Amino acid sequence: MRSLILQAVDRLGEKAAEVFSHREELESVTGKHRNTLTSVPSKELPQTFEAWYADFLSIVVQQFFDRMKKNLQISADAAERTEVLAQSGLPLTPQSRSTLLFETALHCGITAPEISARMMLQAFEITPDLLKNSNLDYLKGFVYEPEKHPQAEFTHCPVCGGEGTPYRTTCSCYINSFDPMFLPAKLWMRCPDCGTLYTRWFPKEFLALGQTPHLVYPREGWMAVQGANTTLLRSWNEILNDVRALSPEGGTSLLEVGVGNGHLIAVAQEMGYQVTAVEILEQAAQETAVYCGYPHRTMRALFQSL
Repeated sequence: MRSLILQAVDRLGEKAAEVFSHREELESVTGKHRNTLTSVPSKELPQTFEAWYADFLSIVVQQFFDRMKKNLQISADAAERTEVLAQSGLPLTPQSRSTLLFETALHCGITAPEISARMMLQAFEITPDLLKNSNLDYLKGFVYEPEKHPQAEFTHCPVCGGEGTPYRTTCSCYINSFDPMFLPAKLWMRCPDCGTLYTRWFPKEFLALGQTPHLVYPREGWMAVQGANTTLLRSWNEILNDVRALSPEGGTSLLEVGVGNGHLIAVAQEMGYQVTAVEILEQAAQETAVYCGYPHRTMRALFQSL
């Protein structure tokens, strides 16, 4: 038994050294434990081997992270194999296991969106306060508590009813306006029939905000205080020019779903479009109404459920 364990230690050390760059560190860990494994009483062999394995894995996992960060995206096959590895019986701490899942998920959101979303949520289920040490101030104290915010799931297109397919996964908690009512993983779905993009999960409490739709008008005495982003204004100008080129009949009616910061509406207005805006947050609709300076009689920013 001792001989087989020593052979395994040597072989694993050699294979890891071939793949990863921290050869000296691996050899140091292997050598330290190998000496112990050679002399320790037989009854202590299992515990000693587990101690070596834990040290060995910590180095290998860190090397894996370092190498993965050099790639924007890993293949779907690599993501699937890593998911299986993270869920196996490896002697990883809960923090290490969730970090392995989370870091892998960040690097396969395009190549394997469904796997990415699943791994990201699994990471938070294992360690709800996974990002407690984040250097992002708005995430300080964030704890994943899905039971507090039930989600509606959309597997079919909300526009035409077509069966959606996973398109891309993003880490929504890395957006500085992140609200804990949303899941930290946002899986975007794409309808193959009409091309609509929509999110797989949406908070039920957020959807409830649109149960009483009504028109929003600029309020007298309000003043827009946000500054104009010239880069966004120029980008929307280019996009709308491209859209106009696709409309041989010169259509000027534009529907904006989600007003954001109002830049698209402002540019469209300058270009002569007749804009109807749909926004679920009344405050955002109200601020955009003021920001875009719509006359009271023509403002049509609608507050309703998407």
